[in-house]
Amino acid sequence: MERTFTLVQQQLGSGTILYLDGPLRLGHREAATGQPLSTAVRSVIAAGSLQIAIDLRGLVKTPDSSGLGELVAAQSALRPHGETLILVNVPPKLRRLIGTMGLDVLFRIVDTEVEVCSLFGVEPEAD
Repeated sequence: MERTFTLVQQQLGSGTILYLDGPLRLGHREAATGQPLSTAVRSVIAAGSLQIAIDLRGLVKTPDSSGLGELVAAQSALRPHGETLILVNVPPKLRRLIGTMGLDVLFRIVDTEVEVCSLFGVEPEAD
């Protein structure tokens, strides 16, 4: 069984949104690079983008503890720069899990890309 997910990166002004598609579970890595999610976020930071959102609408299954650990590690990479990881389109079950585990204080959770655009200080694209 293939243990990968895909990430599509989009620049929004000075920010970056990563669209995750697939599972975020133990041993899963980004298909093109072989990197775990937190390493992909560190790569975006190294490229100069400190405003980062992860869109979870393509998430397959609720992440296991290691998947949650990857989200926490991604946030930890931003912390020294004074930024907070934004999670968008978080499935309800995952949102409850994040709240139950007390992890909601680590992230900025928003419902839509329009909110991400606002946080990044850019106008949303018209459909």
